[in-house]
Amino acid sequence: MKTRMSSLDIACMASVLQRQAIGYRISNIYDINPRTYLLKLAKPDSKIFVVIESGVRFHVTEYMREKGNVPSLFTLKLRKHVRTRRI
Repeated sequence: MKTRMSSLDIACMASVLQRQAIGYRISNIYDINPRTYLLKLAKPDSKIFVVIESGVRFHVTEYMREKGNVPSLFTLKLRKHVRTRRI
């Protein structure tokens, strides 16, 4: 069983993500745990979520995940720099 993503896996997933997320804006970033992040992408009429687990996987979903109460310092820095940016 595969446990890490290769550069080919990342290239394939990036092309899938590109088709689904073009035109969306990053409305918020959440940390689910220290290695997993949730990006909330929104358009005026729809929203999607991107789950990123460092080195293991990333995928698009329509469902909000359980998140922590207090964001980490890294998450706060990400929010500061990429919130409201368009993909």
